[in-house]
Amino acid sequence: MINVVSKNVSKQNSKLAWLYLVVGGLLEICFTFGLKYSCGFTRTFPSIVVIITMLLSFYFLTSAMKVIPVGTAYAVYTGIGSVGTVTVGMMFFGDDVSIMKILFIGLLVGSIMGLKSVSIESKGGISKETKNEEIMIGQSNNIKDDKATIKKVER
Repeated sequence: MINVVSKNVSKQNSKLAWLYLVVGGLLEICFTFGLKYSCGFTRTFPSIVVIITMLLSFYFLTSAMKVIPVGTAYAVYTGIGSVGTVTVGMMFFGDDVSIMKILFIGLLVGSIMGLKSVSIESKGGISKETKNEEIMIGQSNNIKDDKATIKKVER
């Protein structure tokens, strides 16, 4: 069973994982603005849109975390959401624009790019979390196999 899990994780392209992470971050921007229009979940259609975009956003985030380390994935995800929300707010919703806001947005973007460049996946590797998960899955399957063997012997 370990081999099957390893092959599935290895086949998952790190570029696809990063794409999933970006899509998840963009959906985070959508559900953030949807929260404003849902008026505390008192308006039905905006509330439904928020729930759907939240679920999709978390789906893409968790899919990306199969390859990208949790700390990196979450930092990039929230960074995309933060930068996008501030930018959309300034461009379309009349939020204040200042040199300092633009400077700090630039710092966030630079930090996101830095995290991607030092991530193990940018070199085509698999995260430690994924390797640990594979070991745990393999161990749990071995335990199940041992129990199955014991049951066969008892009969």
